[in-house]
Amino acid sequence: MSTITGVLGMLAVAWAKGMRTLFASARLSDVEEKGE
Repeated sequence: MSTITGVLGMLAVAWAKGMRTLFASARLSDVEEKGE
């Protein structure tokens, strides 16, 4: 059980980082478009 929990935890962290990166890049592109 502990192994499954560890894997799920790692996936959750990786997913959170991925979503955060996508959100940050989306905000940056929006700012650049508005800047022009």
